[in-house]
Amino acid sequence: MKKKYYNHKTYLKVFFTFFLIILASVLFINLNMDPSKIYPEKFKFINDKKLNVNEVVDTLVENKNGFVIQDGMFNDRDLAKSFSRYINKVDCIIFGASHVRPINLEGNEKVFSNACKSILNFGISGGVLEDYIALSRNIDFKNKMQKKIFISIHPWTLNLNKDNRWYRNIDDYNFVIKKISNSNQKKMKKNLYNNLLLKNLFNFNYFVESLKVIKKKDVQLSFINNLSQKQKLPVLLYDGSIIKPDKNFLNAKNFIEKGLAGYKIDKNNYFDENAVSILKQYIKYFERNFEIIFLLSPYHPEVWRSNHLSVVKAMISVEKKVNEIAKENKINIIGSFDPFKVGCNETEFFDLLHPKKSCLSKIEKLRFNFK
Repeated sequence: MKKKYYNHKTYLKVFFTFFLIILASVLFINLNMDPSKIYPEKFKFINDKKLNVNEVVDTLVENKNGFVIQDGMFNDRDLAKSFSRYINKVDCIIFGASHVRPINLEGNEKVFSNACKSILNFGISGGVLEDYIALSRNIDFKNKMQKKIFISIHPWTLNLNKDNRWYRNIDDYNFVIKKISNSNQKKMKKNLYNNLLLKNLFNFNYFVESLKVIKKKDVQLSFINNLSQKQKLPVLLYDGSIIKPDKNFLNAKNFIEKGLAGYKIDKNNYFDENAVSILKQYIKYFERNFEIIFLLSPYHPEVWRSNHLSVVKAMISVEKKVNEIAKENKINIIGSFDPFKVGCNETEFFDLLHPKKSCLSKIEKLRFNFK
């Protein structure tokens, strides 16, 4: 009996030792490969000193050129925060998710060229209302340049905490919310984000993405001066926008069947009054010096043909609510979730959610004036 007990105990020790080695390996790889660039460089054993976000952005703005970007090269919110240092040097600011990232004044298909002489595009991956607020920190009321702030409304925008990545700039969020709030708005605690970072170190999906980073070749810094020249990879421009390689999107129905149209959508929970209240406070605070405009970008026509989907119900509900808010606050609306109203066809989308620039160039024609 003693011998069996000893063997059992030995096996447990071996198992837990092996388990701890695997856990430590996952932690080490996730921390150092860091595909989404969410961990501070000072904690890493392996870091890339070539890639400094501020230096890249400064070079772009100074030379008005582009930069070839690869997946995992930068954290999207770090890029946006870096660009926000120039927020008072343009007359139009665009807040939103990646749906509006192609908007710029370059090329033949200029978007908002009649309304804007210069633009900064803060269309970030999974952008939410909290991101808009945090990225507004550097807006200077003393700046006399007449500004327009385009607030992109996506089907999830009128809800809070639809993406935890905004916590990265939680200090900026708390700074702005304190200014715009007419009540004692609850201050968000930074340790919430730190806890998320800690849990993510042991995330298996993040580990898989980290392994992909290991297989990639060394990142090469590549600036592009000829912005009209087609590239195989996306190009980040001096205004924060991105030029994506053109591609045909096929089999939209298959992607709908996989549930990919319902990104960030909770059934029958399309907006909440807390988010609406915060948005109204934001409008009231910034409209004293700036013109606020709501911006709606369309979804793929095949999504709208599938009118049983929750995302379609969400878009109808949210667009109606946005119209109410616009009328109440005398704000103009540009665009619509509905591609048929905007005049966009199937070929003008990268996927179910992301319109191409040719589609976005049409949204300015669909304008609802409530001012």
